Amino acid sequence: MNIIFKVSLRNLLRQKRRNFLLGIGIAFGMSILVIASSFSQGLVDVLIKDLISSVAGHVQINGNEKSKRIIRDKEPIYKVINKYQDKILRIDESVGAYTRIIGNGNSINAPIVGVKNQDGFFGNYLRIISGDTKDFDTNTFEYPIIISPDKAKSLKVKVGDVVKAKFTTVTGQIQAVNMQVIAIATTNSSFTDFVLYMDVNKMRTLLGYRPWESGPIQIVLNNPKKDTIFIADEIRNEIKPELLKGKGTILDKPIEIYAFKKDDKSIEKIFNEIKVVEGEKKEYTGKKGFLISESLKEKLGIKLGDKVSFKYISKYSGEIEVEASEVNGVFQSTDKFKENFIFLNGEKIYKIFNEDIPKDYKSDSFTKADNIYDSFAKNYELLEKAKTSEELDKLKRLERAYKSDRPVYSVETMYETAERVLAIQYALSLITWLVGLILFFIILIGVVNTLRMTIKERTIEIGTLRAIGMQAGEVKKGFILESILLTLVSCVFGIIFGIVAIKILGSIEFDSNNPLSFILKNRKIYFRFSILSTFFQIVILTFVTGITAYFPAKRASKINPNDALRHVE
Repeated sequence: MNIIFKVSLRNLLRQKRRNFLLGIGIAFGMSILVIASSFSQGLVDVLIKDLISSVAGHVQINGNEKSKRIIRDKEPIYKVINKYQDKILRIDESVGAYTRIIGNGNSINAPIVGVKNQDGFFGNYLRIISGDTKDFDTNTFEYPIIISPDKAKSLKVKVGDVVKAKFTTVTGQIQAVNMQVIAIATTNSSFTDFVLYMDVNKMRTLLGYRPWESGPIQIVLNNPKKDTIFIADEIRNEIKPELLKGKGTILDKPIEIYAFKKDDKSIEKIFNEIKVVEGEKKEYTGKKGFLISESLKEKLGIKLGDKVSFKYISKYSGEIEVEASEVNGVFQSTDKFKENFIFLNGEKIYKIFNEDIPKDYKSDSFTKADNIYDSFAKNYELLEKAKTSEELDKLKRLERAYKSDRPVYSVETMYETAERVLAIQYALSLITWLVGLILFFIILIGVVNTLRMTIKERTIEIGTLRAIGMQAGEVKKGFILESILLTLVSCVFGIIFGIVAIKILGSIEFDSNNPLSFILKNRKIYFRFSILSTFFQIVILTFVTGITAYFPAKRASKINPNDALRHVE
């Protein structure tokens, strides 16, 4: 084997021009692969680790009540999320607003986002250009903000100046506020330089969130490619909606409150089971539907059409008294539909229970085994799993068409919320592989042609080697080894050229207003060179070269020594 190696190496050095030209082709192809794969790897980091994780998270839990983006009770959701802490990098609450901001003689529309002053945020993500962040989450200023250089220029403000804004709170009120500019900073991702930042707790106060409420909950994972779908599915399975129910009193008499859905199918199903003895169907099944049992009516000393109010125990605000409503239905109590039950149309109770969530309690009166279970209103609607952003949009449109005040929850992943952004990364990765395949094909043709010419020129040499005792297999190995050595040496130079190229290209700074600024990091194209990926490419390239060289080498090894020695050019 040592002799074969020496002969192969000598032949490479002997045919300098031809091997040099082929080597340049292989090295060029390898350098293009290094540049393309480094760009693709860098783009993954920028899109998934920087852009998607900071804008939407890898998994997002949303709560909506018509135009309000609010999760009324975040505690049960956090209980589920905390089971997977080992897979989670951080959890953010998306608390922000898009509003008009007035500076010194100029105004702009921009989003203000609430963020946590946590390790790595200042310095790693936000790079301070001027000012100081020490008062970001203190009470030195009522509402301190950090803005980008471009926004500071547009508003004509500097550190220490005050800007004004108006917010619509989650309760629908308009709130005007003065905000102190404490720092000017830029981000790693040029795409997020248009955002203004405020402490998340101060932002929550401005928008009117109560301690147990939240905006969308964003989960950033340690390994998003591996765990995103798994985490989303687990959360979706564990936050299934329950019956909308509550415990309370009417005139000190204990009651249990249940609600039915407003659609005709649900109403028909429920009232086929409940025997109503008083009231007009269109009244007690309508939006103001309110039914009590015949026994409870007698105990309260009221009649059909009277107005009564009830109280219920909320989870966070204690006892809540509900405005008096007209009793427009009376049903006959049974073992299933007990005398202390009251039934309301879900649309009558949603707004009340949304604002002050009823305290949960165990109840086996209605279970999923009951055929009327799905006709009762739930505490929220959980959207089905969507595979694409288009499918998710369709589910949301269908829910909006239902025209209800019921809360709607959805568990979304980056594959739906950022599908179009990820499509760019997929496309570029595909292009990288296509470029690789084209280069492999070109190299294959080059190796085959070179070997054919080499074998033709060295026919007499092959005959001589065979005549002095070299076996056919050793001749074959020699030609294959020549091709592999040439490929490996060329790949090394190609990698060096590729690394130099990405260093040069990665140092060029671009305008942050460029439409493609979202693929930039610190206003530059970000390349991430991967040793593992490069090694894999070398292995494939060497394997392709070896396979390509095998067939011409095999033909060369079968040349008859006598014919070879008589060969004349």
